[in-house]
Amino acid sequence: MSFELSADGSFAANVHRIARHSLDQVQATLSAGEAGAHPAPETVHLARKELKRLRALLRLARGGIGEDFFARENLAYRDLGRALSAARDAAVLVLAFDALRPQLYGLVAPETMVGIHQRLQAAVDTSAVGLDLGATITQVRAARERVEGWPWQEAEDAWRVPGRGIRAVYRWGRRAMRRASADDPAEEDFHEWRKQVKLLAAQMRLLCPVHPPALGPAADEGDQIAHWLGEEHDLSVLGATLFGGPGGHHLEATAELETIRGFLDARRRKLQRKALKHGRRLYGEKPARFASRLKEHWKRWREGNS
Repeated sequence: MSFELSADGSFAANVHRIARHSLDQVQATLSAGEAGAHPAPETVHLARKELKRLRALLRLARGGIGEDFFARENLAYRDLGRALSAARDAAVLVLAFDALRPQLYGLVAPETMVGIHQRLQAAVDTSAVGLDLGATITQVRAARERVEGWPWQEAEDAWRVPGRGIRAVYRWGRRAMRRASADDPAEEDFHEWRKQVKLLAAQMRLLCPVHPPALGPAADEGDQIAHWLGEEHDLSVLGATLFGGPGGHHLEATAELETIRGFLDARRRKLQRKALKHGRRLYGEKPARFASRLKEHWKRWREGNS
């Protein structure tokens, strides 16, 4: 797979290859959508997904490319993702609400649900107009050109670089999970944990060839946890949009809207419990033990392909 390490070449060479391929993918995805008046939400989603995987790659290579270079490139990819986020985020709210509608039949009047859907869809149309796709593609091209100049400050094939990178992401994710599992967690705690889980899952996917029997299933579990936390976050934003909060529609309280609020809250609690149950398994080791185990797999993998 293109987003995996290969036994051919050093770790540094793999990092450069994967970065080039990912940015080519982002450019191709966005360019395919450039012909239309507005990019489809799925086009934006695929591009953002690839940019998030690039940020996971950067964190894995952080010790090799250096802190200053890491900070600049990570910020550039973050800003590219944010430039695409408004259109995708608005579309997600429509999908999140529509997924609830079958459960609300008989409890909420059809015209109420249609009215809410139309409000949310209007936000999608507005956000798509504000996206300057051409400028974003230009920035992606510039990022692709910079890959050729990425420095490398460590031994090109030492475990030290990826080991430090994934250990740090594992440790941050473990801490974020502990905050999310507190008695009274903030909504932001689950959102932060989701970001860390996505980084860890992407890094495990990158390292999967090192030991597929362990890292493949672990990456799958990380993706599943991130999916649950992503749905939970979408419902949180949907609630703020409908019932109050920055940018919300501030609909007047009615019995029907309280029914919707109840469904949102119940679904969010269920998703949180599922994510925490599986998260305790994914993050069951101490970070040092986790990294040490991967180091042994790395050594055997490199020796077997030397």
